[in-house]
Amino acid sequence: MSARLLLTLGLLVLSIALGWYAFRIDAPPPPSLGVALTSLSIDDIKSIEIVRNGNTVAQLQRSAQQWRVRKPIDTTADSFRVQTLLAFARARSTTGFRASGNDLAQYGLQPARASVRFDTTTLLIGDTDPIAGHRYVMVGDQVHLLEDKWFAQIFGSATAWFDPRLLPRAMTMLRIDLRSSAQQIQGKTSDSTKGRAPGAPPAAAPGAAALAQWHRVGKQWQRTPVDASANPQQTEQRGAALAKAWSQARALSVRPRDRALHWSGQVTIDATAPQSSKRATPHQRAKVDADQVTTIVFKLARTANALFLAREDLDVQYRFLPRQGDALLGVSAAK
Repeated sequence: MSARLLLTLGLLVLSIALGWYAFRIDAPPPPSLGVALTSLSIDDIKSIEIVRNGNTVAQLQRSAQQWRVRKPIDTTADSFRVQTLLAFARARSTTGFRASGNDLAQYGLQPARASVRFDTTTLLIGDTDPIAGHRYVMVGDQVHLLEDKWFAQIFGSATAWFDPRLLPRAMTMLRIDLRSSAQQIQGKTSDSTKGRAPGAPPAAAPGAAALAQWHRVGKQWQRTPVDASANPQQTEQRGAALAKAWSQARALSVRPRDRALHWSGQVTIDATAPQSSKRATPHQRAKVDADQVTTIVFKLARTANALFLAREDLDVQYRFLPRQGDALLGVSAAK
């Protein structure tokens, strides 16, 4: 290989190296990951309070096993929504400014439109930026701009934090008592509702009684009264399907109980929590299970478009589609 060719190749390699170096010098720096709103650890946060217009909308508290809503009522919280809100405490912003020396009222921060307090750290929430649609959030003396993806929940109803499940997780169903008139279960309107004043409770329908009671005996489900058209295997399958429907049910919405609805039916559930020790003797486990039986009563109302189940102890109601209602009321199993 000639000296001239080697020199040419060397110059070519040098040119490529210089070009790469120049590109690296002129290239923009990598995007910043931004600044976290707080230094809180999500796993360590024990309480959350949401305030709007100076009034507490919701208080949530972490217990040993789950998050609970403490205000406006005491009930299990929707874990997915709570985890989403917890992420707000560690949200990162790439744009912001110092609060000192600025007219905070023009950003909706004085007074704030809302606030979220994580333990003792408060985040003030203002208006949205009219250009990019980002939300002003103030922590201490720093105002941040964030994507507006947490705030529909914060500005929504307190019931949005309620767990939409009818029953706590992993409960073992022991008894399902469906008690109502046949007209109510099937979604039909009784003649006894005619001529009633608006909001007045309906007259008792003729024949109102227990439609069916399902009991778990060992690992099998039995029905009272016995369905003569079904063999034991079919009865077990229908009971298991009914129990599964209740254990997996999630309402479309949870709202304060509407007393104007015609609450003419009732469903009673007996269940136990999975807390028995595997090392305990059968006698000890039976005693523990008996002590841990929980009875939950739901009032029943049905319209043409929905089934409503209400817990009087929580003063809330759960809404389901008619087909979901059929599964929860065991309509097919009752036939």
